[in-house]
Amino acid sequence: MDVAHRARIQFEWSTGQWDLLAPGDQFHGWISWYRCTDEVLDLLRAERFDELIRRDKPDDFTQGPNVYIATTVVAPWAPPDTYRWLFLRVCTLNRGASRIAAHINKRDGRRRWYQRPVARYLPPLH
Repeated sequence: MDVAHRARIQFEWSTGQWDLLAPGDQFHGWISWYRCTDEVLDLLRAERFDELIRRDKPDDFTQGPNVYIATTVVAPWAPPDTYRWLFLRVCTLNRGASRIAAHINKRDGRRRWYQRPVARYLPPLH
């Protein structure tokens, strides 16, 4: 693991914008996210990470009306619905957000952009 990767994990860990699924101390999955503005979300979508790093503004990743899924790891032995559980947990923890987005990377190498309203995944409040 290189220095940049370690720094990113440390940043994600320190923000508290992450969740872990490990029932009975068996790792099933990890997810982390950024809260960001529309401008930052557009830069993330365009994969202009170098520009975001040059800005050197940590608040770019902790404040704003949008949620960007930064990292997701699902263990090969985890139940099939593990990613969905983690994703819905992020939506619940960010109930006030307007949109949730991510670059979805499949194990076979396919990659696509995903973006939807957070409210789509939340049960109505009573």
